[in-house]
Amino acid sequence: MLFCGELMIAQTSGTHKYWVEFTDKLYTKHSIFHPQTFLSPRAIERRQRHGIPITYEDLPVSLPYINQIKEIGAQIHNCSKWLNAATIIADSSKIETIQQLPFVQQITFVGKHSTKRALQDYEIEEQVDFEYTVARNHWYGYAYRQNELLGIEQIHQKKWQGEGMMIAVLDGGFAKVQESSFFENTAIVATYDFVENDKSVYESSVHGSEVLSVMGANRPHYLVGTAPKAQYVCLKTEDVLGESIVEECNWIAAAEFADSMGVDVINTSLGYSVFRDRRMNYTYENMDGQTSKISQAADIAFRKGILVVGSAGNSGDEDWRYITTPADAFDILSVGASTAYGNKAFFSSFGPTIDGRIKPEVVAMGQEVNVASVFTDKVYPTNGTSYSAPLVAGAMTCLWQAFPELSVKELKNVMLETASLADSPNNRIGYGMPNMNKAFQKLAHKNGEFHLHLNEGEELLAVVQVDKMGNEHHLEEHQIREKEKGYYILKQIRTSHFMRVITSESVMISR
Repeated sequence: MLFCGELMIAQTSGTHKYWVEFTDKLYTKHSIFHPQTFLSPRAIERRQRHGIPITYEDLPVSLPYINQIKEIGAQIHNCSKWLNAATIIADSSKIETIQQLPFVQQITFVGKHSTKRALQDYEIEEQVDFEYTVARNHWYGYAYRQNELLGIEQIHQKKWQGEGMMIAVLDGGFAKVQESSFFENTAIVATYDFVENDKSVYESSVHGSEVLSVMGANRPHYLVGTAPKAQYVCLKTEDVLGESIVEECNWIAAAEFADSMGVDVINTSLGYSVFRDRRMNYTYENMDGQTSKISQAADIAFRKGILVVGSAGNSGDEDWRYITTPADAFDILSVGASTAYGNKAFFSSFGPTIDGRIKPEVVAMGQEVNVASVFTDKVYPTNGTSYSAPLVAGAMTCLWQAFPELSVKELKNVMLETASLADSPNNRIGYGMPNMNKAFQKLAHKNGEFHLHLNEGEELLAVVQVDKMGNEHHLEEHQIREKEKGYYILKQIRTSHFMRVITSESVMISR
């Protein structure tokens, strides 16, 4: 790259992609007092629920500025309201003219432009129908071990399986998802391709299909993900034909799209350090949470109330060794990979960030994770933090569903506080393995709740709480909420010593 004052341009002539930053948002027709023109009702409700203000940052870029750039002969690839910028496609001869516009602050070359479309850039791996002892006999099927490690089973048994929650998956393509039996019961509510600017995402790569399967597959006794009843937004941001910084621009536009839809969680199983044009490469010193635009945007998404979960990287056994961006972002939950026994996977990237922050924050199973084959009705094992991240994203979605009043920061903190290495985190596996059941119990106890499941046909007769003085207190009707048949949420007395639950079949004591 060459630097000319504030202008970074490509060394070669031709049509390229550029990131154009603006000085302001003058002449915008939008107002923070009328957010319904640029945010969905769901997005506005999420802000209101968590007390997050709508600010100047949320306003779309100035349309008159966009139109002036188009008049010079450039195409608009996408825009970023958060960073007040646009990605454009233009001949290099037009860039100097655009740079002279009074509202243009800086222009950065982010990649060559290609009209080649990546329709089928994937390989069909040999599929094997594995026979595990527990598989097919359990509701999770072949996902049993990878789900079990996260303590999510108890949450799912309480019927918190992601209903009403929305997860955006930002990836390189979701080939064959619309045809696969693994996703027949999966709610995909929106799609968009930010590489080609259309709605066709069921192409290019199976990577996104595999990522989606570990949280969204809903095929009982064969493969059930960690959030099988959530709604999913599948967004293609990765250009599988080449690696360049424009993919970060695509990601930012997709994250803003997800925010405007009102998603609760973003999963991003990708990372950047090395590009096809080596002059774009990051160094470890750049892993500071501030250098890359994608990390800046990930932190903004978190401030908007979105849980952003990202893969730590697969460079643990390579010269690079460390996490990649956006895993270095301050507020992203970066996830490393473990084996089926909870040990660090050999390839999982190490922390810390260059400024000493612990990374990854947690781990989940990422070695020999079972994923769906979109070409057959089988599953197969594969490796990568690309799969440990969505396992955690789905699990935390279900936990959040149970406690919707939590802020995204509170949700993240309680997960870290109840993980396996909460008292002694390190830069190999962070705070260790999350345990959703422990997090759930901590939150329920904090709220003064007790969750009770009865067997089919069993009736609840009485609930008695005994305080530390031995006095008995019978729970009244308003203190007993039946969430659904056989599942009760009991409001505990804060000073209760233990609880006696009397049913038609037994007497249970809970302390």
